Amino acid sequence: MPKTRNQMQETCLKIQILSQEGYSCHQIARKCRCSPSAVGYTLQKYKRTNSLEDKPRSGRPRVSSARNDHILIHMCRENLPMTSQELQQQWSNQIGVQCSTRTVCGRLLDHGLRSYKAAKKPLINERQRLARRRWAQAHKNWTNWTARNWKKIWWSDESSFQLYPPPDNVRVHKRPGKALSPACTVPTVKHGRGSIMVWGCMSAAGHIPLCVSGQLYTY
Repeated sequence: MPKTRNQMQETCLKIQILSQEGYSCHQIARKCRCSPSAVGYTLQKYKRTNSLEDKPRSGRPRVSSARNDHILIHMCRENLPMTSQELQQQWSNQIGVQCSTRTVCGRLLDHGLRSYKAAKKPLINERQRLARRRWAQAHKNWTNWTARNWKKIWWSDESSFQLYPPPDNVRVHKRPGKALSPACTVPTVKHGRGSIMVWGCMSAAGHIPLCVSGQLYTY
């Protein structure tokens, strides 16, 4: 198993201490379980730099500048469902620098934009959204209801089975806490060029049989 950075630094420190105690390179190598050449290199490095720390390395220069990164983030926010491959192609064409999709993902992660599966929500307009909010605020005290109150409630819902359902693999780049933002969701409708509607209802007393429309709705 290769040694970690901390283990290597501990070995170098041990080599330096044993050398000060008068041990030879071969004796130090046996005690530290390394080669005599590694012991000699470590001691020479300490004499030359008076330190056992590695010098900072410059590394590979960044492909993009801070301005180019800002362009990428702006492109992603303008169209959150864009894939990394699409962003990479458009970004490379705009800044004139070839880069990989891994670079694009790294830049997005640096700005807190991760790839998530888009949530599916019904397609509603602003008026319907405000009406739902007013209804929820008017009934926010339901936690004080008793079991007798809840027995008076009937729960009903409907759903449709579509011949052409919406795609299930849409992903968006977003920050945590933005899952239900309109730009991060896939709108769903009760038709898909052909669908059958199913309606059901239940209460504390039981449920009724499902009502299936025998008509095929086409659009």
